[in-house]
Amino acid sequence: MKKQTCIIAANCQGAYLKALLASSPEFNERYEIHYFVNYNHELVPMPLLKSCALLIYQPLGPKWGDLASGKLLARVPQDCRTISVNYLTFPVYWPFATADARNTQNEAYPFGQFPYGDSLVTDMLAAGTPAETIISRLNDRAFMASRVAPDDIINSYIAKQRDLEERRDQKVLDYVMANFRQTRLF
Repeated sequence: MKKQTCIIAANCQGAYLKALLASSPEFNERYEIHYFVNYNHELVPMPLLKSCALLIYQPLGPKWGDLASGKLLARVPQDCRTISVNYLTFPVYWPFATADARNTQNEAYPFGQFPYGDSLVTDMLAAGTPAETIISRLNDRAFMASRVAPDDIINSYIAKQRDLEERRDQKVLDYVMANFRQTRLF
């Protein structure tokens, strides 16, 4: 029996999804898995899209051009099963995560070599705070406690994820909220 085509169009999290699916004998017997990394601007070849039986993707907006979800979905056969999956994030563990404005984009690194930053650190750097002081403050529990409101972060995360999950096939929020205090999930 000829295997059907499964395409995964996602960020780095797609590699884990591919590995999990490939570890299933039933899935592996039925599908040939092809993984394309969206942030590397890897276009899915048209012959693969035309033969796709299962498309698993992380949604991308129109600014992504040919990688945008709308264009991707328009290119697969009508009978192709599509599954939209979330970008797995959890700001409770890194509440000050932000894009690092000092980053410069180039062809090799479309989002810069170090795209993730910490708003607390970048704000202190912008204010001229010496690196030694920043490190000391980040290790000071009282200083950090005065800057972090865990309940606010959790409530904001829940609201954003509920909104996203209304538009996604994959639902993970309830699982995350039921387990993150007892199990290392991320």
